[in-house]
Amino acid sequence: MDIGIPGSMPRLNPKCIHKAIATILALHGKVQPRSSFDRKSYFYPDQPLGFQITQHYHPIGVGGHLDLGEDDGLEYERRIGIRQIQLEQASELPTRRP
Repeated sequence: MDIGIPGSMPRLNPKCIHKAIATILALHGKVQPRSSFDRKSYFYPDQPLGFQITQHYHPIGVGGHLDLGEDDGLEYERRIGIRQIQLEQASELPTRRP
């Protein structure tokens, strides 16, 4: 969570880490022993700070695939490759929900 107040530091939600690792393993990917966050600078109305915190360059997971077939409504089997799984700041979400 990042509230955007000067001097404040973002805080990583441990539940996000657990869900990301579960997703990586379910998609047959590799959990990286080291990952990091970077600032991706751009202007967008939902980014009042002018940047987004992302793992684009050093993601938490790499590789993997998703197999689809008849159970998914396809006439043939298909494998979709996954390049990376990353965590990102989602500033458009409210910090507190009713």
